[in-house]
Amino acid sequence: MWSAGTVKSGEAIVAADDDGTNVRTLVTAAQLGMDAVRAPDVRPDGRTVVFTGETGAFTETCNVNGLTTTFFGYNAVSLFAWTPETGAFRLTQQNPQAGVLATECESLLRVSPSIGPDGRTYSVAKYSTSLPTFDYDLEVQDTSLRSPATDMGITCSSGRPDAVAADPSSAGRVLFTGCSEGAHALVLARAGEGIGSGAIPVLFDDAEFRDPAFSADGRYVVDSEDGADAGIWLNEVKPADPTTATTTHLLTAPATGRLESPALAFAGESHVLFTHADGGTAHLRALDLGAACLQTPPCVFPQGTTAITSAGTNSAADWTRDPLVVAAPPSPPPAPGTAPSPAGPGPVPLGTAPGTGTTPGIVTPSGVPPTPTATTPVAGRRVTVPARITTAGLAKGQRFAVRVRAKGRVTVSITLPASRVGRRGRRITVATGRVRAARAGTVRVTVRLTRTGRAVRRRLPGLRATLVATQGRGKTTRAVRLR
Repeated sequence: MWSAGTVKSGEAIVAADDDGTNVRTLVTAAQLGMDAVRAPDVRPDGRTVVFTGETGAFTETCNVNGLTTTFFGYNAVSLFAWTPETGAFRLTQQNPQAGVLATECESLLRVSPSIGPDGRTYSVAKYSTSLPTFDYDLEVQDTSLRSPATDMGITCSSGRPDAVAADPSSAGRVLFTGCSEGAHALVLARAGEGIGSGAIPVLFDDAEFRDPAFSADGRYVVDSEDGADAGIWLNEVKPADPTTATTTHLLTAPATGRLESPALAFAGESHVLFTHADGGTAHLRALDLGAACLQTPPCVFPQGTTAITSAGTNSAADWTRDPLVVAAPPSPPPAPGTAPSPAGPGPVPLGTAPGTGTTPGIVTPSGVPPTPTATTPVAGRRVTVPARITTAGLAKGQRFAVRVRAKGRVTVSITLPASRVGRRGRRITVATGRVRAARAGTVRVTVRLTRTGRAVRRRLPGLRATLVATQGRGKTTRAVRLR
């Protein structure tokens, strides 16, 4: 399901089956008296959809530093829920003092809703009692009881939360972005936890993480990023020690526009649904996690992807492994001047090239996404890396296990863009090691800093790098983070 529009974005929340059939409108902005409906998130069992509704009805004109500026007022962005039994209803009620508050230049927006397996909805509250300064809180409320939202008590040491994702496998467990604990952080937490009291920053980067989403079992997280390695990333969050998350750059950012709102989807979570936003347009695409380009990630956009929508403006897709319970039938075409219909001709079945009519089929492995990580053989080799790749360890020599299918020399190297450490050129090798395999099986390769690596050692901690294992003409690549 996703937010769709024909004339403008956010006209309706629409849904479709995995093969692109049975397209239907769940709710329109006009039905709710809103200007737009966006950011749908579906409960893992398919029974409830939460989303935001936006309206300009509460905008307020304030004098800020001698300038007249228009701001969204209270509940200009509110949370709604849809169930097949009740239809759509508001979760956050309009403040009865909206008219009074407007004269005081106060503002409240609730964004980034995410519903957990127990039916509780998490969101980010952006509020101000003295515009233009805003504060941010993570909130939670019981969707079924329609109770008031309460502060989760989650805080950052620096920065502020601005997007949240509920773990579908563990009630109360969430990821959120926006903290800047020395760098932009992706944080794992439960209610009442802040940095230093249980909340754990699992990843750091040079640019903010955006739109994180869990896999069904809570083991993987996909997110979109800007910065030096812009695009879509997949991160394996290890329950025993979340700070040792391993990362894979799945898809580079396009030459124009940006990639947003990724979500693991379809049978076996074999694809990543995402939005390609470019200027005033936005379309949905799906990255096949079995694509050939992911044998040496990342894929270069649009490699490995299939267009899902091609007309209108479509964004923020989400997916559930279970069908929407007692789902509404397809909506008939609206009469002129009434609520809009879903954008464009509807989604194209995955694996179908537009206009070709051919369907190669969807890769459907069971369990977890088939990503090129330490647990997935790629091109005949499987690399097992230490839990933490540290510069101190590489200086002495860290051991990597490589499973090979034939005898011959095996080389393991760690490379990164030269610009990240202030060097010229494209890529530099900061660590390497080699061994000769006498037969098929597992060999251990000791990897040490190169001369270049020793020269830039102080700059390496915290950087993402590429680990490459080669044997003959074969090569296996995975993303790693240096500590």
